[in-house]
Amino acid sequence: NFFFSYNPTKETYAFQNDLQANSRGNQESTYIFLENNKYDEYPGVRIFLDYEEMRDKKHITYTFKEGILGLRVMTEYEFNP
Repeated sequence: NFFFSYNPTKETYAFQNDLQANSRGNQESTYIFLENNKYDEYPGVRIFLDYEEMRDKKHITYTFKEGILGLRVMTEYEFNP
């Protein structure tokens, strides 16, 4: 579905990082909350591996495509100021 996708569309949202408690207090995590709770039911498009990539950023732009099986696929994302 990912490799045979077409019709790209871009969506941009403001986001906030989740906070995780640790021994030094609270720390921002790589799990984000999108404006208006967008994609709340899809945590897979809201968790990331690299905090440095999102540090000091306030927006994310997703690229979605339609897959060959009719499923919508997120193919790219980019963090923006």
